[in-house]
Amino acid sequence: MLKRSLGSLALLAILAACGGKEPVPEVEPSAPPSSAVPARDLVSAEDIQMSWTGEFLQTELKSTALFSATPSDGGVLVERVATGEADSSGPTNGARLHSILPTLGDTSGAVLNVEVMARVVGSETGAFRVAYSTHYKGNSGWHDFELTDEFAPFAFTYTIRDGEDLNGDYIGFAVEAGTVVEISEVNIR
Repeated sequence: MLKRSLGSLALLAILAACGGKEPVPEVEPSAPPSSAVPARDLVSAEDIQMSWTGEFLQTELKSTALFSATPSDGGVLVERVATGEADSSGPTNGARLHSILPTLGDTSGAVLNVEVMARVVGSETGAFRVAYSTHYKGNSGWHDFELTDEFAPFAFTYTIRDGEDLNGDYIGFAVEAGTVVEISEVNIR
């Protein structure tokens, strides 16, 4: 402690001998850090082209608490496994696919054509619902389709609202109790 005090006194004596002022280096002023997110390029038409088929569809179509997604010979079987209201917002609580589209650029104003190749299994007809959902920029709501026991294409168009959203999007699928739907292909164009 005594050494530190003596050292401090010696430093003060040297500073006093030099005029009592320590030279201060000049510093260039800098801009304050920005909290703004840099603008991202809009997604291109090529970025929007996404497809889930075969083994990739079987791996990526996920079950939820209300709906199961089970691999089949022709794609994935979707059926209701619990009671509850099907929600088309956020990640949806329907069986779902995760889309990385927002990570590729700004999706504001992008017009998506969502296409699903599907059929009902175990009966001649059945109802089927599909939704496209973003995390923060809204969702398409459920689109209802009547299926037969033959694979057929079903499609709807959705325009993504303006705004910033870096999270992935989702395509949700819902069916009524007792209905089993087989999906063989999902495309976004």
